[in-house]
Amino acid sequence: MIGYLNKTKSGFVLTICDAPCTGEAFNNAEKVAVSGKREANRICNERGVKPHNW
Repeated sequence: MIGYLNKTKSGFVLTICDAPCTGEAFNNAEKVAVSGKREANRICNERGVKPHNW
């Protein structure tokens, strides 16, 4: 599982995919609102997700 962290107008969103993904697979993946990198790292560690772009 791979995690992508993206900044939006309202904060950060962590997108969790089963494998590296783009397009429709990325849009349909699980999205979690986070406050920043620290919270994203904590969620990734808890779920066994590999951080990709941070």
